[in-house]
Amino acid sequence: MKNYTDNCPAFLTNIAGNYLSESLIRTLENSGYNLTKHESRILFYLYEKDGREQKQLRELIKLSKISLVKIINSLEEKNIVIRIPSENDARNNRIFLTSLGKKLREPLLGLIDEQRSKLFKGFNDEEIEIYIQFVQRLIKNAISDR
Repeated sequence: MKNYTDNCPAFLTNIAGNYLSESLIRTLENSGYNLTKHESRILFYLYEKDGREQKQLRELIKLSKISLVKIINSLEEKNIVIRIPSENDARNNRIFLTSLGKKLREPLLGLIDEQRSKLFKGFNDEEIEIYIQFVQRLIKNAISDR
């Protein structure tokens, strides 16, 4: 019988994801940033495109509406983001970085680069690219299987 705990791709991917998240949180905490993994993910999406709609962030991060609202509330309390009602749909908000949120960009992205270097120690650029392509294909397959 196959050993599913050691050889199951889904199980291993989940474990790797948990370790990656723990590593990110530890890195942020050790550097004095009081951010959760979901708060940091929202920031990274906003660094790519500021002013995203709240609904779009929920779809990107795969969280319930209430969970996302709580996270955005926390980021607002920390003066990192601000919510502005959408011009197109009053039921939806756009999320913008505050000046503090914008100032955090470079230090946070620098920490992510450091973490990436540690996590991919011993991997060459081609192996990293192959890993990313495999994970992207896994995600695409998982989405299409819904």
